[in-house]
Amino acid sequence: MIIINLLPPELRRRGAGISPAFASIVGGGALNVLLLLFFLWLQFVQIPNAETKLAETTSDLEAKTALAQQVLDRKQLIAQYEDRRDVVVNLLASKMFMARNLDDFANMLSGKWVLSSPNGGVIELPNVEVRALEFAVSESATGSAGARGAAKVDEVVYAYKWRYQIIGPDQKRGGDYVKAFFFTTEQSAFWQGRNKDGFLGQPEDNYSGDRPEWQNTIQRLVIENTIEWKRRKTVEKTLKPKPKKTAAIDDGGAPIVASRGN
Repeated sequence: MIIINLLPPELRRRGAGISPAFASIVGGGALNVLLLLFFLWLQFVQIPNAETKLAETTSDLEAKTALAQQVLDRKQLIAQYEDRRDVVVNLLASKMFMARNLDDFANMLSGKWVLSSPNGGVIELPNVEVRALEFAVSESATGSAGARGAAKVDEVVYAYKWRYQIIGPDQKRGGDYVKAFFFTTEQSAFWQGRNKDGFLGQPEDNYSGDRPEWQNTIQRLVIENTIEWKRRKTVEKTLKPKPKKTAAIDDGGAPIVASRGN
């Protein structure tokens, strides 16, 4: 027997199965539940944990920042102490150098004045005196500063200005007196220096000439003039290497002045 269903397609009985509309509703609900659970997990688990870790990390950062600042403060304090030590070392070296140099100068003035001899010896000029009417020393310029391993080297150049007076008994030997003045100066401990200390050039390099005058009242030939020299002073000391360069220390800022009369 043949059965013909004359109902329209939308009224016909369907076979067993899940309705697409129902499936979409169930799937959407499940997805919403999962999203809600994910939100709750983030809100009540992950975010509080992250906030706790952030607070701990921030506290640790603050503590380490304070320690780092203490380290920087200590380094700055150490650098200040090292600078002060360098000042003291340079001042001591400068004072000792200048005191010794002035002592050598005084010994030269009180010694004999001689000329070089053709046979290699010297010829003493009797009754010749050299006086310092004015003698000034001041820091002229800074040389070089460098590092050799743990050794730091500072170089300072001092300017000497000497207004001298040469007194001799012979009116005709003014040229010999001037030659003896420069020769004796060059051969003296005052000029030769010690170690790396020494004058630049020769004593007569800045000599501009003079005018000897015969003084009838004392029966002596008098020669007066002013000479200027420069001398290098090197200080080498063992220090810990520092990132910054230490300049040479000014010895008080004022020139050192000494005078010697009769």
